[in-house]
Amino acid sequence: MRHLEVFHNIFSPGSNGQLLLAFNGDFSQDVIVSLGEVVRSEVAAGSNSVLAKRAFTVFVEMAQNVLHYSLERGAGGKGRGRFILLRGSDGFHLLTCNIIDAARMDYLRQRVGEINRMGPSELKSSYLSKRRQLIPEANGGAGLGLMDIARRSGKPLGIGFMTEGEGKLRFYLRSIISW
Repeated sequence: MRHLEVFHNIFSPGSNGQLLLAFNGDFSQDVIVSLGEVVRSEVAAGSNSVLAKRAFTVFVEMAQNVLHYSLERGAGGKGRGRFILLRGSDGFHLLTCNIIDAARMDYLRQRVGEINRMGPSELKSSYLSKRRQLIPEANGGAGLGLMDIARRSGKPLGIGFMTEGEGKLRFYLRSIISW
């Protein structure tokens, strides 16, 4: 659960990560596009355009998850959540946090576990196969977003959960774009 510690300690003095961007609010398509451009520009300034493109794509997938699955709803029914971009010693950390139904926890743990156990070629093959099927999973979507995040980051996904009232959890998702 190192990513939860990172997420929790971001604002504490002596943090070893450099905070580049923080957002708390409604995730509309316009906000996602605007924040995506900031993510791309911040990562490009600290590395190169290849990493910037990967970070942008990962951010969009993570933000779409907040938009569609957050139980917290803002104006116009848009998903509400948080996003943080950090520059760490091992790369760029992208973190989201939003409220989900507690019933989704087991599915997310299982799904992320499956994804994290796949090697790059197996992940690519599984992603392409699911993409061709276009059959939604019982828990919404075709299950492609998390796979795409893992494919593009090249690192295992980090997840965590904290109780947030009756039947609700605060869901943390972390992806690292390595140097």
